[in-house]
Formats: sequence, C-alpha cells, structure tokens
Amino acid sequence: MLPLEHLSASSISLFLRCPRQWQEVYIRGIRGSSSSSLVIGSAVHLGLSRLLLGQEVGNFFEESMQSALQENEEVIWKDKPEAAKKWAEKMLWNYYEKVGKFLDVLETEQEILVEIPGIPIPLLGYVDIQTSRGIIDVKTTGYVSRKPELNPEWKLQMNIYQIKYPQPGEFHVVTRNSTNPVVVPDSIAHPFYVGTPSKDFLAFVAKIYKEMVFNYEQYGDKEDWRGNVTHPWAGKYCPLGAECCQR
Repeated sequence: MLPLEHLSASSISLFLRCPRQWQEVYIRGIRGSSSSSLVIGSAVHLGLSRLLLGQEVGNFFEESMQSALQENEEVIWKDKPEAAKKWAEKMLWNYYEKVGKFLDVLETEQEILVEIPGIPIPLLGYVDIQTSRGIIDVKTTGYVSRKPELNPEWKLQMNIYQIKYPQPGEFHVVTRNSTNPVVVPDSIAHPFYVGTPSKDFLAFVAKIYKEMVFNYEQYGDKEDWRGNVTHPWAGKYCPLGAECCQR
C-alpha cells in the first residue's frame, strides 16, 4: 500500500505526466518551487471564495504568498510581488464583476472526499464554486486561444468532482487579456463545459492507482522510478532534469 492518506486530481495528473516526478513529490516529499503565477492563482481563489460568500477579502494576496513560502522551497517571481498583487486584484474583480456576482452560489472551496472501488484511500478535492446548476472551477492564466481546447488534466479534475456532484461542470478562465479577461462556456458544445464522466471513469482511476502501487512495490523510495519518455525539449522544464527522460 502507498504511504499516502489520500489522492487528488493533481497527484493523479502528475503521475500520468511523469511517475518519476510523482515519486519525488508524493513519496519523497520534495515539493520543489512555486511561482508568481501559482501565487496569483491561489490568491484569486482565496479572495473569490470570500467575496462570493459576502465576506471581506482581507489580505488575500499576502496570505497566499505566505502559504506558498511555507509549503515550497522557494517562489520564483516572474512577476515581482508588487506586480503579482496587482494582477491578482485585477483578475479577482474582473471575474466578480463580469460573472461572480450573478451566480447563485451555494458554497465555495468545499472540501470533498471521494471513495472509489479498488482504492483503499479517498480522493481529496476542493470545489471552487458550487451552484444550484452545477459546479464551477476557476482557472487563471495569461490568455486563452480564440479556439480553446480543454486541458485533459482539467477534465480529469472535473470528472473527479463529478463523482461527488453528478452534474455538468464548467471551467471559468480568468486571463490577463484586456479585451477578453474572462472566458466562460456559452453553450454545452463549448470546450469548457464538461458533461458527467462515463461509467468507465472509476475503473480508469483505479487502474492508475494500481500502477502507482506497482511502481512503489518494485522500486520503493530509494531507487529512482522511470520517467516518461517525452520530447527532448521537455526536460529543461523539469526540476529533475532531462536524464530520466532519456534512459
């Protein structure tokens, strides 16, 4: 059995991307660094969760920055902290004024634990916004293409939430683009509108867990797991380097 108390959508996505990175984070406990983009995203989520419930947003950016510094080795500031704070504030209020204040919000940042047959530990998640017509996950990014595509990792995350809330889900994407700062699905055909998962989804998640267990039983925490074979350029974006991709 894996030495974990729970799984999550992000942990499953990381394992699918690269078992070697997953081992480093979830078995060896080495979290690596955060970034200004991740701090901005966390800040927007924290401020929005309060704002939608009629609460004061408080020092939402400073709190998110301190949390990132405590949980990670360092924060790599592509945007300086002052600029990152301004972006977080702008993105928060853009979303609230254009979309958030019109939502019928039941709950925000709702913790869920999902039990899946064949997996002895639960899946942990936090649903950004629960409404009377479904759940919403808010993403922050630099821009969205005019013809957006749904990120497979986002879809996996939403499908896990839909085990608990079997309704269609939506991704609302907040960008830095001044002409298109908030992108939401305008029909069920839009890529950011996600229907409920197929009946095979639970079996798929259980299969991924079995692969995690197999790697752990074979190699444990001492021997390096094999990384995914990927494009040669991908290694330079990996904190572990390109060596394991080339073995």
